[in-house]
Amino acid sequence: MPTHIYRQRVETNPAGRHITEERIEENNPNTYDPPGRHAAYRVVYYLLDIIEIILAARLLLRLLAANPGNAFVSFAYQISSPFVAPFRGALPP
Repeated sequence: MPTHIYRQRVETNPAGRHITEERIEENNPNTYDPPGRHAAYRVVYYLLDIIEIILAARLLLRLLAANPGNAFVSFAYQISSPFVAPFRGALPP
């Protein structure tokens, strides 16, 4: 896959500034980009975003002292429980 290098040159002439931009492509054999790598990164970041949203919802519900007997609150606590479990007991209640 070609590596894109951009070079910008600014020239000053009596009429004012003139900016010239060049695009240079070069093939670098040391930059191997396996197919599907970016798709895998997107999937991982998408999953991490979902986990962040779940944990943020749990934090918000805890700060608002939501009723754990409520179906939605109970579901939110159950779904986020595996992510909070390693930290349970680390701080006093």
